[in-house]
Amino acid sequence: MKDQHRLAKLALALVLTAVLLAACSGVQITEPSGTEPAAQPTVTVPSPTAQVSIQPTPTSEPASTPSSSVDEIVASLEDLPLEDFFEESYKQLLLRDPEHLTELRIAGYYGMRNDQLNNLSDVYIHETQDLEAAILDLLRTYDRAELNPEQQVSYDVYEWYLDARVRGHQFMYYDYPVHHMVGSYQDELIRLFTEYH
Repeated sequence: MKDQHRLAKLALALVLTAVLLAACSGVQITEPSGTEPAAQPTVTVPSPTAQVSIQPTPTSEPASTPSSSVDEIVASLEDLPLEDFFEESYKQLLLRDPEHLTELRIAGYYGMRNDQLNNLSDVYIHETQDLEAAILDLLRTYDRAELNPEQQVSYDVYEWYLDARVRGHQFMYYDYPVHHMVGSYQDELIRLFTEYH
């Protein structure tokens, strides 16, 4: 039984890797036209001299992701008491990562179902980065000296977390999303479907 489970995971990983690599390299996998289904699909590879241009394509957001714009979310967070600000702002960040909500088993707590994948479009990622930067700016409007010791610890931890996220924005393309180590997109996707679900 364990071997069958491992083989299924390996097969899924290989299929996902092939699809992702094909999408990144410009390879098109197509079924031949005709009335009879073909045993093997044909693979079309662009010529080595062909110019390949990768342009981010905005995609529509899944129904369960927040429909509010970053400006509306930020406006709703202004002038909140600090404890409410912590909770609501972090909730807004979590809602942008439905796979993480599924992993933490708290999707239902936020009124979501465990049936959504993350939006990986450039537009959505940049909106999330804008939200992270805006939340950090809002956090810094609170006077840390006026907070009690417990709130100061929460403030420091949250500021450290957000500051690290914001400083990392400039390196968003310095990653290899598909690789053989734990943490790759295909590995996380397999784990989402085989363990978290």
